[in-house]
Amino acid sequence: LPCMKEISYLNELQKKYENEDLVLLSIAPHVAQDLIDFNSDSVNIYSSIRKYLAQAKIEYEIIAECEERSVTGTGRIGPDCKRISGLFNVQGFPTTVIINKDGVVAYTTTGFAANLDNPENGKDYNPGLSEIIDGLLMPNGDTEK
Repeated sequence: LPCMKEISYLNELQKKYENEDLVLLSIAPHVAQDLIDFNSDSVNIYSSIRKYLAQAKIEYEIIAECEERSVTGTGRIGPDCKRISGLFNVQGFPTTVIINKDGVVAYTTTGFAANLDNPENGKDYNPGLSEIIDGLLMPNGDTEK
């Protein structure tokens, strides 16, 4: 659920920087059809979960980590599905990686830290990514953390 709580915040970032030289890209530990179903208005398990939790649809680019479901018989994706996250040493989701215009990782964080007064309220989520991105978009911006 932490990944879903982050969606509204990332949607806001997408809107804020839509006219900038910036790509907001998310990697999800799912197969592509799961992501399509999540954003769908049709009745399926993923859209039902999104609606039940009152989560927004994803409005930014998202890549499915897995090409196909593992053959576990349960339909669950196995730990072998790390074709993208393995490149960035992702240990958990959500993980945010900001890469500067030179292709250098400028910032990485893992987890979801909602407002402590109301931890269930994702709209109060603000890890300060706007400030980091603003610094990177400035001429000679090279914020590294």
